[in-house]
Amino acid sequence: HQVFGRMNGKVILDDGTVLKIKNLLCFAEDVHNRY
Repeated sequence: HQVFGRMNGKVILDDGTVLKIKNLLCFAEDVHNRY
């Protein structure tokens, strides 16, 4: 895993419920870096 920082936004579930995301520490499973 490679930590990228924090994520903000929202997730809308199938039943219409909205989950607000604030400062969630996030990472990525598959990364393609360029230098």
